[in-house]
Amino acid sequence: FLLVGATVPKWFVRKRGSALAWASLAGGASAFVMPPVMTWLIEGAGWRNSWLVLGGVVFLCTVLPAFIIYRQPEDVGLLPDGDPHPVPGAPRRPNAAAAEVHFTLGEAVRTRSFWVLAVGLAAGSFCLNGLPASIIPIYTDRGFSRETAAWAFTLYGSMSTAARFFWGYLADKMHIRRLLLLL
Repeated sequence: FLLVGATVPKWFVRKRGSALAWASLAGGASAFVMPPVMTWLIEGAGWRNSWLVLGGVVFLCTVLPAFIIYRQPEDVGLLPDGDPHPVPGAPRRPNAAAAEVHFTLGEAVRTRSFWVLAVGLAAGSFCLNGLPASIIPIYTDRGFSRETAAWAFTLYGSMSTAARFFWGYLADKMHIRRLLLLL
């Protein structure tokens, strides 16, 4: 998500929330696709071979695309949101990207807002990242089969995917500070 969170906002300003929802779709989709697939693969090929297959998939889906991703639209002569380049002498239209305040890393680290967001998001991540990793062991410890536990995780993933679009829509309609307070 770090790559998506750092790249997509530079390409999309007006519909940033929706763009982030679409760009992070694979994260939610993997939560409902991978458990049944990995359960099937582990049952058929064993856990060691399954790890090798998973490593290959991760390499193909993360490392290789990193070579073709551009950090920002200006790197390829474009503007955010597909806006046209201004014609010299034409009246200027307000640009949402120009209205944003930009900080260097050093400047951002010295602000109170940075630390409030960093601590708040880190604290929230404990729950968000810890529970999904534990769902299948929790269910199997309670006597459910691995297949049933995998389907429970699939349900979690489908809700996670739907929630991305809900929050993305709200991010397009509300100021991000108010939205973060709702989280």
